Amino acid sequence: IKEKQELTRDLFVSGTQEALEYFFSGVEKPFRFMLGYAGWGPGQLEKEMQEGSWLALPVESKYVFWQESHQIWSKVFEDLGIDPYQMAQGSGLH
Repeated sequence: IKEKQELTRDLFVSGTQEALEYFFSGVEKPFRFMLGYAGWGPGQLEKEMQEGSWLALPVESKYVFWQESHQIWSKVFEDLGIDPYQMAQGSGLH
């Protein structure tokens, strides 16, 4: 795959048609297909990072290819020894 971004020595990201064709052609390599969108206004992400609204961590392929994708979030917090429910500043309910 020509257009790809290396995140770690064993983890790459690509959003090209070539990558889709490669993995859907029957190649037997682990991959995870994700589709989505996230957008921020000018300076919004930087402000949120300064406020501590994000927990930024190094990329680890073991989480990307975790057997049960719906458990990734919980597994990362468990491995960090953090109870995510203790981090919330408010319930969001008024």
